[in-house]
Parts: sequence; structure tokens; C-alpha cells
Amino acid sequence: MTMDPQAAAGYGGGFPGGRYGGSPAPGYSYGGNEAFMAPPLMAPPRPVNFHTRSLGLLVMLPVLVFVAISLCYCWVYHEKPAVIWSVTAFCLCLSMLFMVARQKNGAPRFWFNVGFLVLLATVAANVGGQWNFHRHFFMYWAYEGQREYSNVSPKEPALSHLDGGKLIFTDDARVDVAASVGLLEGEDRVCVAPIVVASSDSSSWRAAYTAAGRSSIEYWAAGVNCCGDGDGRTFTCDDIRNKQAHAGLVFLDYGPRRKLLETFVKAAKEAGTTHGMEPAQDAMFVMWVVDPDDAQHWYWHAGTSFLAGGTIVYLAFSIVIGVMMHFGPADRGGKQKLGSRIL
Repeated sequence: MTMDPQAAAGYGGGFPGGRYGGSPAPGYSYGGNEAFMAPPLMAPPRPVNFHTRSLGLLVMLPVLVFVAISLCYCWVYHEKPAVIWSVTAFCLCLSMLFMVARQKNGAPRFWFNVGFLVLLATVAANVGGQWNFHRHFFMYWAYEGQREYSNVSPKEPALSHLDGGKLIFTDDARVDVAASVGLLEGEDRVCVAPIVVASSDSSSWRAAYTAAGRSSIEYWAAGVNCCGDGDGRTFTCDDIRNKQAHAGLVFLDYGPRRKLLETFVKAAKEAGTTHGMEPAQDAMFVMWVVDPDDAQHWYWHAGTSFLAGGTIVYLAFSIVIGVMMHFGPADRGGKQKLGSRIL
């Protein structure tokens, strides 16, 4: 029996270019003077856990970047803003490194897409983080740095408590709703009412103030869109209806709510024209509440709720876009996968 020269050379046994059973392999012939046709090259085998690694990078890496930057805005930005800019710069550099990574000709642009998604997460986290900080966490941390005064009488000069963020008034303090005023500013109605020593009616405390030689109100309860039309006598701001309320969370003279103070002063002067009591030069405006600590923590709860909701939304978005890039068609007819570049 004559041995086939190609088989003798080691090309048989199902290896590409050899025999499949008793027939020549496709694309290959032997014998005679027929030219040998090389078999097509086979793609390298995919790594173990290929889909898990690919989707993990496309989906989870951008989400981790989003969460890390968002948390920095919550806990660090108020004291050390340089930290958030350093983290942002690191994430931007990381995304650029991914996007400029070399790839083989014809290979899908996997690393470019990872870098693009990291860049997108960095931008989204900074936009959302800035809004959330100035809307919620700025106020929370601002009150952390302010003093708390207790047993404050409405007759005491506000000047002595200007560094306060929380005021606990005496038990005889109350808000005179009958002397409240609502002032329309744009689309909002600004509402103020004087905080005075409790008495049977408005005329009694006004008479007492006049007899004592006082002509100004030091402390005012204030709010937005919480009083009725006209003279604003329907004053319902914050905990005004709770008889246990004897405290105030101060409207601070800086931050996102600073402009409210200007409109509060206008409304207080309007109340002075109507009821004969002017606001003091250093008058303080407060949210009338039962517990100022709870009022402060509202900003924390609102900020963390926004963060949790934003993270869930971004996770859903990242899953959708990651799956589309992983299983979708690539630029040159391939698949958007890790391929031979994965570890």
C-alpha cells in the first residue's frame, strides 16, 4: 500500500488541510500536479468568561465611575473641592487612554467604546453632582457649620444671633399669622409673618412693643407659596399649624437661597406699612419648625434620594447601551466584543 505523501508529512487526521474521513479537506487537493491550496486561518479561541468580561467593562466600569464621582460631591466637595477635580481628571485621563489604545486592523473598536462610556459617565456625574450639591448638600453642610441658640426671646436683638443656623425660641414665642403679608415676586408668592411674644391678639403685642419703645421686629417666619392671595393672612408655611413648634431654621445669607432674603425683606417692609411694624436692620428670617435638626436633615435625605435615583437610572442606561455595543454590529462587520484584546 502506497502512503500518501501529504499524509506522511503529517497533514491527515482532521487537521485543516488534511482528510475529513476518507475525503480530502475542503479547499485542498492532492495527487497529480494540482497546486496545494492553504486552508483559511481560524480565529483564535475566545477567552473564558468572554461575555462576562466584555459586558462587565462596558456596563459596570462606567457605573462605578458615576457612583464614585457622585459620592465625592455628597461627602467631600464642601470641604475639599480639589478631591473631586482630581478624581474627575483621573477618570478623563483613563477614558482617553482607552479611546486611543491601538487595535489590530479589522478588529472591533471595543476599547474605544469603553473609553467613550467612561467619558460619558464622568460628564453625567459632574453635571448631576453639581446640581444635587447646590440644591441639597450645600444647605445641609452649611447648617453643620452654624451655631445653635436656645431659649431665644423674640425681643432679643437678632444681631446677637447672626452666626446661628438654628434658633430655639422661648415657650411664649409665637407667629402672628394675622400680621402676615404675601408679596408676589415673579411667579412665586413670598410670605412673612412676625415672631412675637404670645398674647391674645395682634393689637396687644403691638401696644406692648410701642410701650417698650420698640418699633421693629427682630425675627420673622418666612416661606414661599405658603400664604393666600391679597394680604397673605392665610399663612401655612412649614409647621405653623403645629402648636409644638417653637424653633426656626435660619435662611442663611449665602448659598442658593440667598436671593430669597432680599424678597423677604421687601415683604417684611410691606408688613410694616400695613401693620405699623418695621423689620429690624439685622432681622432674621426662619422656617418655623418643631425640630430644626429634622429640617436640616431634610436636605440630606433629599440629596441621597436624588443620588440613589440617579444611580438606578444610569445603571439601566448603562445596561442598555452596553448590551447594544456588545451584541450589535461593529464598524467593519464584526461584533463589538473584546476579541483577542481581552486579558
